Amino acid sequence: MKYNVSEIPFGEYLCEVFPDDFSLRNGLPVEVSECDDCGFEVSLSREKVVIRYSDISHLCTALGDLISEDIHSSFRHPINFRAIMLDCSRNAVPKISFLKEALIRMSLMGMNYFCLYTEDTYQVDGEPLIGFARGAYSKDEIRDLVEFAERFGITMFPCIQTLGHLEQILKYSNYRNLKDNDRVLNALLPETFDFVSKLISEASEPYKSKIIHLGMDETWGIGRGASFTPGVPVNPRRIYAEYVAKVAKICDEKGLKPVIWGDFVLGRSGEAAMSDEEISLIPKNVTLNYWNYHNEDETIYERDFDKIKKSGFDCISSPGLWTWSLFFPDVAKMRKTAGPMMNVIHRCKMDKVMMTLWGDDGSECLLSSCWLALSYFFAACRKPQPEEQFY
Repeated sequence: MKYNVSEIPFGEYLCEVFPDDFSLRNGLPVEVSECDDCGFEVSLSREKVVIRYSDISHLCTALGDLISEDIHSSFRHPINFRAIMLDCSRNAVPKISFLKEALIRMSLMGMNYFCLYTEDTYQVDGEPLIGFARGAYSKDEIRDLVEFAERFGITMFPCIQTLGHLEQILKYSNYRNLKDNDRVLNALLPETFDFVSKLISEASEPYKSKIIHLGMDETWGIGRGASFTPGVPVNPRRIYAEYVAKVAKICDEKGLKPVIWGDFVLGRSGEAAMSDEEISLIPKNVTLNYWNYHNEDETIYERDFDKIKKSGFDCISSPGLWTWSLFFPDVAKMRKTAGPMMNVIHRCKMDKVMMTLWGDDGSECLLSSCWLALSYFFAACRKPQPEEQFY
């Protein structure tokens, strides 16, 4: 079946990516109209297809259902924030033209948020060594992609690092005064906050969204490097919490909504879990991004989500697509780990999920090999334990 999408504003792009399914000249006509808070409603007859939709993302999802021949008369996503994070910091920085096609495909699956994980691969004015010879995106490239994504109901936001995972910046002598160790900033220096404030401003400039992912995961050795004073006891968890609070204030002053990875808070980053008193130092305007790529037991996810909820933080939940250190995604392992997490997310009525596509050890697993795994994830966003025919 071919569908005539001449009435749809982004129809030409659909025809370029899916010429066997969409056309601007022939095929079954697709008529669209907006409705209030309906998700989408599809009416299919011999003469035409009528789609009523409440937002562009639901329209794209309905179109994806059409070409997959899984046609629902009506549907509303139970998860409001359905995101993909793509690692662009491990020797693989995709071209904008490739990302645009990928965004179209993922929009038809149901994605409505997207971020590029950029440790140093983004433009920072006045800092030419950041991203030097590493394929850093220019601000104009990001603006172009943000505008393109918006046409398909996708909100893009920056995803950077502001404490750990900064070895590609700290390797330069220009930044040695900011080091705690080779990959972590000195959280006790005033100069560090000036630098981080600049990173935040520069990273957020090309985006329209006020969300900014600050990273801050796996900050191994914090407080034990250049910041260490002999004879003075070290509490890395308190150092971390106080640092997050100061950076959150920087974001607040810039009108931004900060997100951090939650591993340090939960004791999954080489330190014991933070105490209630230490957690209380982190402002509640910070969103915790919970990640767990290994557990297959739903009770683990229930315990962790309960702790985050009781701590008063908004939460984004992140399973992993198992793309790291591999040539192809480990779909079986992803299903065994992401499946239980998604079941608990539905059961607990959580509404924010971000699948992570990491590229550890060289990004050898290409995004173009991940469509089956991604289809499982987006099917699991719609309902727990999706049947195989839906992906």
